[in-house]
Amino acid sequence: TISARTVWSVSLDITGINAVNLAVSVNKLHSLRLNCFTMTRDQLETVLRQVLLKSSLKKLVIGIPSDQYEEIIEEIPDELISEVGKKLDVFELFFNAIYDVGW
Repeated sequence: TISARTVWSVSLDITGINAVNLAVSVNKLHSLRLNCFTMTRDQLETVLRQVLLKSSLKKLVIGIPSDQYEEIIEEIPDELISEVGKKLDVFELFFNAIYDVGW
């Protein structure tokens, strides 16, 4: 079921979106699943920090293209990832190999 507060999407480059605007918008949702999303480390970290400040999110699932996963995830503090995981009902960060084969 998709409602106005649930978003599911695949394969999009969102690197041009301001990190704060993205974080505030994402955290107004109840559920968000992004597959194969190209985003910056700053965008991801800002979204995660907003979860801890003020958020309606219950579920957050983000698939990062595998060629960018280490570059983005390495710089995110483990404590931040852990705290977000404790706050949300569902929280997943994963690399998405489908992106690599052009799907």
